Amino acid sequence: MSLGKIAANAVRGNNIMDGSLTGADLLPFSLGSTQLAPNAVNTITVSDKSLHTVDLAGGEASASVSLAAGAIGANSCVSLPVAVTGALPGQPVVVSPTTVLPSWIVVVGDRSAADSVFFKVCNFSIFPSIELSNLGVRVLTFG
Repeated sequence: MSLGKIAANAVRGNNIMDGSLTGADLLPFSLGSTQLAPNAVNTITVSDKSLHTVDLAGGEASASVSLAAGAIGANSCVSLPVAVTGALPGQPVVVSPTTVLPSWIVVVGDRSAADSVFFKVCNFSIFPSIELSNLGVRVLTFG
């Protein structure tokens, strides 16, 4: 006896017994949000360390900026833009320096706009800032 092909859309939910399919029966990326019931995925159904920032609404980018000595006045901040594809207005912004900085220089998220983010570089010393050459930052936004 040979098995034939099943016509497209011939098997529907009412043809499948509850609990008869497992993750091993599905191809990777074969289900999207339109195939899942509301609240079907939660902290109990997601494996630890299986989600990444790309799975969250928002955007991410890495950037590098340079600031001349004195570009940031004593006890003040400057706001700098960076392109972040997927960023939307009003999303929370997380910025982390990827460069070691002196303790008096702080980098923080400022605000998001369509496909861009602004972050602040602050100088918490009583003197104008030192030169910051190739200051690397990682920027994330979340929906």
